[in-house]
Amino acid sequence: MRRLIIGTLGLCFISVVSAKAYIEPRVGARLGYHLSGGDNPFTVQQLFAGLKYENEFAQVEFKLDTEFSHDFVYDSQDNYSDQAKDDLEDYWKVDDAYFAFEIFDAYWTLGYQKVVWGEADDLRVVDIVNPLDLRDFVLFDVDEYRVALPMLKVEQYVGDESNLSLLTVFQYQSNRYAPTGAEFGDTAFSGLDERKLGHLEFGIRFNTYWMDTDVSLYSFYGYEDDLFSVSDSAGNIQKPLNRFKMFGISTSKAIDNWVIRTEWLYEDDLKVMDSSTNLVTVRKYQGLLGLDYRYRDWTATFQYTDRRYDDWQQALTVTHTDPTITFSLEREYLSGRLSSRLATTYMDASGGGRLDQLKLTYKYNAKTKFNLNLDSLSGNKNNLLGHSREQDRIWLALTYYL
Repeated sequence: MRRLIIGTLGLCFISVVSAKAYIEPRVGARLGYHLSGGDNPFTVQQLFAGLKYENEFAQVEFKLDTEFSHDFVYDSQDNYSDQAKDDLEDYWKVDDAYFAFEIFDAYWTLGYQKVVWGEADDLRVVDIVNPLDLRDFVLFDVDEYRVALPMLKVEQYVGDESNLSLLTVFQYQSNRYAPTGAEFGDTAFSGLDERKLGHLEFGIRFNTYWMDTDVSLYSFYGYEDDLFSVSDSAGNIQKPLNRFKMFGISTSKAIDNWVIRTEWLYEDDLKVMDSSTNLVTVRKYQGLLGLDYRYRDWTATFQYTDRRYDDWQQALTVTHTDPTITFSLEREYLSGRLSSRLATTYMDASGGGRLDQLKLTYKYNAKTKFNLNLDSLSGNKNNLLGHSREQDRIWLALTYYL
C-alpha cells in the first residue's frame, strides 16, 4: 500500500508541469489537551504533511488526497502501550486516490474512494459503504471517520432527473478501533483492524427527483464492519466475516426555509453476540427524521434516529433500541472566513450519554487556517458516550497551504 502511494506521489511531481495539473501541498500541527489535566494532559502533539493533487491524461482524470502525520505524544509520554505506539504514532492515510473517465455515456471511477449515501448529518443509517476509523473516537465530520476503499464505481444518468450508481469494492476492511492501552482503547473491539483482499462487496443507488422531493433507493451486499472474536472447536480465537443484505431509502424535501430529511433501513442476516459468546442471526430496522431550518447566516439542524432488532432476545449484548437525538447550530461570519458550529448528541441506551461539541474554523487568508474544537462527554459508564466521560478535551489545529 505504501509503495503504491509513494509511486503515485512520484508520478504527481513528475507530471506537475502539465498545464492541467492542480497541486495543493499542506503542512500543519495539531494539539489535543485533556481539560481534566493530570500528569499527562496532552493527548495529541502532531505534525502532518498532506497533498491534494488533480491532473488529466488523455481524457482520464486522476485525483489524490493523502496525508502523513507523526504524533510526538508517544515520544514524550510513557502511559501508552507499545501496541498503541505502533498503531498511532505514525499514520499515513489516503482519502482519495482514483482515476476517473467516461465510457459508454457513463462516468467511471477506479481506485481508493469514499462513498456517501443518505441525507443524515453526521449520523449513519444507509451510509454503510465505507467502514469507520474510530481510533480517535471524538471527531466532528463523519467524513473524517470514513476509510477509503479500493472500488470501481459507475454512474449513469437515466433521463433528465435520475441517475443510477453501481459499485464493487475489492477489499474488505473492518472498522478500525484503538488498541488496548491507547486513549480510546477500552472497547469491546480494541485493536480491530482487519483487511482481506478479494472479498467483494456490491452496492446500488438509484436517485431521482419526484414530487419536488429528492429520493434515493439503496441496496448493498457485503460484510459487517465489526467482527466478533469467537473460539473454534480447538479453542483458537477467530474473527469470522459475515455477509449481510441491506435495503434502504432516503428523501429530502425543501419547503421555504425548512428541509425535511428521512432515511429508512432494513438489514438481514446480521450477527450479534449473546451473553454466552454465541453469534445469533437477527434482522434490523432503522429510521431517521431530520429537520433543517435556515435563517440568514444561521442553520439549525435536529435529528432523531432509532433502530429495532426483529429477533431481539434479552440475552443479546445489544440493546433492543438505541434512540439518538442530535441538535446543531451553525453560522458563518466575516464573509465566510469564520464559521462556528455548536452540536449536542444524546444517546439514550444503557443509562444515557451526551456529547457536546464546539467547533470554530478561521481562514486567516487563502493559505492559513485555524481550527478549535471543544469536546465534552457525560453520562452513564455503560453508555458509548458516557464511557469516555472523563476525557473532555480541547483540540487545536493550524494548516498552512504551500
